Amino acid sequence: MDFSECVACSGRPCFSPGGDHIALIRDNSLVVLEAETMQAHHIYPCADKVNQVEWSGDSKYILCAMHARGIVQVWSVENSQWRCRIDEGAAGVCYARWTPDARQVLTVADFQVRVAVRSLVNKTVNFLPGCKFGSGKGLGFSADGRLLAMLIRQECKDMIGIFKTEGEWDQVSGFQLETEDAAGMAWCPDDTCLAVWDGPLNYKLLLYSPEGSILSQFAALENQLGIKTVSWGPTGQFLALGSFDSAVRLLNNISWKTTAEYEHSNPVSAARAVLYCEMGGAEACEYVIHELPYTLPTEGANDPSASKTAVSQCSWSGDSKYLLTRSDQYPRVLWIWETLRLGLAAVVVQRDNIAQVKWAPNGDAKLALCTGGNKLFLWSPRGCSCVDIPNPGAEVNAVAWSACGRYLMAHGSRSMCVCYMATVDF
Repeated sequence: MDFSECVACSGRPCFSPGGDHIALIRDNSLVVLEAETMQAHHIYPCADKVNQVEWSGDSKYILCAMHARGIVQVWSVENSQWRCRIDEGAAGVCYARWTPDARQVLTVADFQVRVAVRSLVNKTVNFLPGCKFGSGKGLGFSADGRLLAMLIRQECKDMIGIFKTEGEWDQVSGFQLETEDAAGMAWCPDDTCLAVWDGPLNYKLLLYSPEGSILSQFAALENQLGIKTVSWGPTGQFLALGSFDSAVRLLNNISWKTTAEYEHSNPVSAARAVLYCEMGGAEACEYVIHELPYTLPTEGANDPSASKTAVSQCSWSGDSKYLLTRSDQYPRVLWIWETLRLGLAAVVVQRDNIAQVKWAPNGDAKLALCTGGNKLFLWSPRGCSCVDIPNPGAEVNAVAWSACGRYLMAHGSRSMCVCYMATVDF
């Protein structure tokens, strides 16, 4: 396995959708690197501290949002002389993103008072109602890119507005939700419905058609804390709900009933599961397979509240064969569940708290994780492996895959490097 040299950066670098370039921020400048050689392709000066960097879907443009100044700058990768500046003035900017056609920029104003969509082609602007959240949560485009669903809060009531992304962004439907305080919304991958879930004080999930009719609703608990994380399977066949009771429930798309319930129990005693435990020190480490039952470590959980039992992450592999989950109660532990037999396939126990876990994007059941040190950890159905990053002083707080799966980025607060995965078989 080969690594590039470490490159200084701030913020979170990101691969282009095509996977050939990397965008990163260094000293208030946007730097575009070639992923294969790590040579600088372009350097663009930004007006202020950059809070967001995002590639357009066709990898031809990059936007940089500067929240403090209420500015979004857009740069062209193909033409370094072309540039665009969006100044929201007094309205400000708290979030920005590309639309699916890669030629329009959507911005959310401070305090979510309005949403604006600006075209880079004809320089038009369309204003939409203010959304509920300013972080991009509750804003979602359909898979075909034709519709935008927006979670709206008006007169202490939750609503969803559906807007057509062509022309003048006309609203095609709008409906009130049967929620107390909606926490999120997500399109089904086949665009047939929207999942909406209530806040943590009320366990409630609702499935709506884009026209606003209720298809189904689900509530597993009463008078208890509710849903923390929701994840659609890539095919839309299953919907995973991670709850504050340390359980994950899988709903099927036929009856919208529970197909399986995964408990994060301790000790681990599931039949046919494999438990990998990281052993060794900072210099050298390896994974050891332990016999079951095995008592999981809970040290490192520094949240004393009741919510420390919540399932904090549910994420599907690209082929839908596996679901990874994490519980706040066990910050050093990763659970991997097999969809075919609806059971536990593997448990990975680290020496340090897990910082981030990401599946490979190319449909293979492979994942990478990091714990803040100078190592990368890899899992596949064939086993676990630990990889030392040879660059001195490297720290890995986050990982990111390129779309082609050939490159794996490892980055910390001040630097990043690339792992070349083309010849790696794990």
